[in-house]
Amino acid sequence: MIRRRRQGSASGRQDGRTGSAAVLLVAALATAGCGPGLTEADLPPVPTVATQGFLGAVRAQLADVRRAADAEPLDADANGSLGMHYLAYHLNEAAEVAFHRARLLDPDRHEWIYYHAVTLAELGRHDEAEAGFVAVLDSEPDLAGARTRLAAILAQTGRSDRARGLLEAVLADQPDQHDARLALGRLLVRAGEPQSAVAHLERVAAQVPPPGAAYFALASAYRRLGDRAAMAENLRLSEVHRATTLVVDDPLMRRVQRLDRTEAPLFRQAQREYALGRAEQAVTTLEQALQRNPSSIEVYAALVWIEADLGRFDRADAHARGGLAVDPNFAQLHYAVGRARMREGRFNDAAEATRRAMALDPHRSDIQTQLADILVREGRNGEATAMYASALEVDPKNRAIARVYGERLAAADRWDEAIAILEGTLEPEDEASARYGRIIGEAHEALGDPMAARAAYEAARASAQRTGNRREITVLDYKLRHLPEPPTEGS
Repeated sequence: MIRRRRQGSASGRQDGRTGSAAVLLVAALATAGCGPGLTEADLPPVPTVATQGFLGAVRAQLADVRRAADAEPLDADANGSLGMHYLAYHLNEAAEVAFHRARLLDPDRHEWIYYHAVTLAELGRHDEAEAGFVAVLDSEPDLAGARTRLAAILAQTGRSDRARGLLEAVLADQPDQHDARLALGRLLVRAGEPQSAVAHLERVAAQVPPPGAAYFALASAYRRLGDRAAMAENLRLSEVHRATTLVVDDPLMRRVQRLDRTEAPLFRQAQREYALGRAEQAVTTLEQALQRNPSSIEVYAALVWIEADLGRFDRADAHARGGLAVDPNFAQLHYAVGRARMREGRFNDAAEATRRAMALDPHRSDIQTQLADILVREGRNGEATAMYASALEVDPKNRAIARVYGERLAAADRWDEAIAILEGTLEPEDEASARYGRIIGEAHEALGDPMAARAAYEAARASAQRTGNRREITVLDYKLRHLPEPPTEGS
């Protein structure tokens, strides 16, 4: 799994809504021919942006585009380009002023209207953003990004019916606009129509790679439907795919994203490549990201992870050393190192690295599960079972952990506990449900209850039949043949 550290935003977001005078100004910008004849005194000054915390290449890039804008202060394109660069790095307050200037200088250019509205929305100035999206749609009515973003504002400000109509119109014209479909699914959940929401959200989750947000929204829909098993499974999948974001078809915003010279866009690209099974390409992309930012600890951790997948343990160790030199206290790096060394068969080293990860981030069930897996490999079954229990306490809805924990309980002859844990893992049904149903039957048999064992085996066999698990059908047929026959009536 490739994870990116969550960091504070530099966006300068603001809460609250602006007054009607500002909205009238934004609306007027879209219609008034105020470009020709303006002087610098007529334009708002662009604030100075502090760039000390950025990479050197980014500082140089921003300095160049700022010099170009300062050299041509009355050129709409120069001001708009400055806004796009600021927006690429989430410098939203400065971007808003630059786009405002571009709109004043060229009121008919729909790109500047759109980018200005996007930036206003990022700043929480919803009334002004709404007016901007309405204005751009007057000239570009098929611009899906503007319609979807306008719908988001309508939904946030209590106008769900209008938002729904707008999103349905987008999807009628462009069925593959998955950000609009995700937004509609979420809106339907809130509107009390979870069944309709599921139909839309499952289409979004079917994308390759699937976005974690779709599974999280599906979990909300299934909670409304009262299907706790489906809710738990989708919460699990949302965690598995948490790092995968929805790829949005917005050509105008892609122009902005291409301006980003940090490692972030390459890291996201590598995440998608890895999710699609293109591990070698993901490594190449991550190495390019490391060239952009040799101090990116997240990139080092991802490289350790993928190189271990490829069996290139020397390279994984080299990236581990590089990452530790940058930040010796990044839990994800130690977790990745532990996984790599476990795959290499270096179990003592794997346990040491994973324990270090757990000390740094004690509330991650995946780290605890990895340590439990290592303990099993070392034959320390009692400690492993306790660690699986701890992981399940951290993440009680994680079916994968519950199944392994239940199996370890059965292996330790803790039959009643195994039954209690595993019975909650059979739904929603998958190919493995039959196997864990069989373990439940074996537990009942060990407890001297052949009737309960027969019922569990028969249910597991029916599950195996439905899911095409031929191996379990064979095993369960054998189990059923060797169980005592149930007593006949009157015997």
